[in-house]
Amino acid sequence: GDQTVAVTCMCQCDGRLHVLQLRLSDRVGTLRARLAAVVGLPAEAPPLQLVCNGTHCVDDGAQLSALPGRAFTALVPRYSRHVSDVANVRAAKRAADKRYYEENKLQVEARALIADARHRLSAALSAVRRHAPLVRSALGRVERRTWGTLALWGGLTLFARELGFAMPFLILAAIYGIFSNLGSNQGGASAYTVFNGMQALPGQLHAEDVQRDMLRGIGM
Repeated sequence: GDQTVAVTCMCQCDGRLHVLQLRLSDRVGTLRARLAAVVGLPAEAPPLQLVCNGTHCVDDGAQLSALPGRAFTALVPRYSRHVSDVANVRAAKRAADKRYYEENKLQVEARALIADARHRLSAALSAVRRHAPLVRSALGRVERRTWGTLALWGGLTLFARELGFAMPFLILAAIYGIFSNLGSNQGGASAYTVFNGMQALPGQLHAEDVQRDMLRGIGM
């Protein structure tokens, strides 16, 4: 009859002895699948090799009743090689990705720069929209004479650049800007002696004052 028997399997994968309850009518393929599930063999691993009394069980369709015994040895001789093959495939993929990045480095970095520029431009436009009323109010307070002066200065700068005298022009413009914005004292004394006819300001300390104080102290 189709009775249930205990099948012992010494698995070299985990070094343990497993006992499975199977029917005599079960196939070798059933034993192989049950043992792989018990051992926890990954799906991508090669199938177990079963040996019964020195006979390799290669026919999954053979019934257990036709085998010479109920004790098996399970081997996976190519499992470590399979793992190495998988590792090699992954390493090759990483190398290919690295090679692709190096070959397209400029394009990848350009895309990153473009994305960053878009983000910064979006942030700047958002800030401009948020502060637009304040900016318009500030620009509206600038006199037309000031705008005209800036336009004239910009035009003269471009003209001087075309002639090759941009730097001397900027230096002369800076000097003119300094002296033209000193203001007038309107009858009072300037904070700078050079603009007061080299006359000392009230309370200004001179070397003569220091010398006089020192000599007076020695005389005492």
